[in-house]
Amino acid sequence: MRDRLAHFYRGNDGLPAVVAMADARQAIAAGLDRSRLFWIDSDFTDLAEHAAAQLPAVTISRDLMPATDGLLVWSRPMTQRQIAAASWTGTSDGWQVVSYRTIGAGLDDKSLQRLREQVGWLTPIRAAHVDDQQLPPGNHPTAALIATWLLIAQQAADITTAAIDKSIRKTYARTNRPAPEVRIVRIRASRNTTPPGSPSAQGSPRRSQSSRFWVSGHWRSQAYGPGRALRRPVYINPFLRGPDDAPIKLNTTVRMLSSRKPKSEDHE
Repeated sequence: MRDRLAHFYRGNDGLPAVVAMADARQAIAAGLDRSRLFWIDSDFTDLAEHAAAQLPAVTISRDLMPATDGLLVWSRPMTQRQIAAASWTGTSDGWQVVSYRTIGAGLDDKSLQRLREQVGWLTPIRAAHVDDQQLPPGNHPTAALIATWLLIAQQAADITTAAIDKSIRKTYARTNRPAPEVRIVRIRASRNTTPPGSPSAQGSPRRSQSSRFWVSGHWRSQAYGPGRALRRPVYINPFLRGPDDAPIKLNTTVRMLSSRKPKSEDHE
């Protein structure tokens, strides 16, 4: 997938105006050659999409990203833009970020295979240059990628290295290149249901509660850096608030994040 994208940029096919210039195309192709590869599993994709819909403005910096150059693919297209993947390439003053869609929907198997061999899986649909220390709004086209970066940076993910197919290893060996490292990103198992910074987590006294209720997932501003002078959004997963032995409040709507189609269930 990465090689076909790099070949695509080095070719003469039409591209969005932002990456149509020869210098930009060559820089992105070179960035893909050295990029780290990330596959986001289905549950983490659901979480990232939910978090992206509420994303506050966040300052982009180098310590936010899991790699200087990268290609990240979600397990399914996400957001209304149906973004399936994104790449970022480091520049002297920031990053060139490109969003991609999958191609070939509706084709028969033979035609789809030919398309995969000649063009690949992805096509660029939107490109943007993000400056270092830029503060893009929460509805910025790169929101899905930024939300995924933030979730990884706050250690909400377990990242493992995937086994590389034998045929791919042989293909790389023929061109004297080391086999690629593909990192799989999954949701880290929760160790407790109490969000960081809550009164109960800090040991503060709380008034007695006779029932539990669900608190929806949301972003919270957290201090970090030298002297904790900087701020960064941290995503708080949905959690039950209240005593462990108390019943769940009637008519509470619970929104489940899973690999299946999201749905709501009323507990009575």
